[in-house]
Amino acid sequence: MNAPYGAFPYPWGLDGYKTIICVQNCDLTNDPSNTRMSDLYLSAPFLGYCVPVIGKNISVSVQVNGDFNSDFLQYTEQLARGVGDVWYSRNVIAFSLVVAMGMVTLYCIFLRACAKTLVYSLLVLVISFGLMLGQVLLNFAAEAEQNDTYSPSTVNLLRNFG
Repeated sequence: MNAPYGAFPYPWGLDGYKTIICVQNCDLTNDPSNTRMSDLYLSAPFLGYCVPVIGKNISVSVQVNGDFNSDFLQYTEQLARGVGDVWYSRNVIAFSLVVAMGMVTLYCIFLRACAKTLVYSLLVLVISFGLMLGQVLLNFAAEAEQNDTYSPSTVNLLRNFG
């Protein structure tokens, strides 16, 4: 096989990754002489495909000189800044507290009115789902025993749990 890589002629469209052509190497995705490419792009081999490489020539350099933030050198300054942030956000915190207390009150009223129904409904659901799971395990054990797909100990384990 002389073309082991799959390349995408136009990967930028909506259906760009549905059309694949075979190429000898990934350099052909950026070669102007390759007439099968709709758009030229840099690519790198990945799992048998030529995957587009975006921003390959971009480099970033970050330099930090001196103190990063001199406002937080002492613990007293950190504490003052934290207290200041809480004071600045006091209206949002108070509103959130009022909303949370209101939701808790509504939940308690709901539980008082519907607790019995809620508990019985959950019990019925748990028991019915347990019965369904048991039936599924018993059916699976019978099918596994019939097809000899699992060992007899596994079939017995499935049957016992069912």
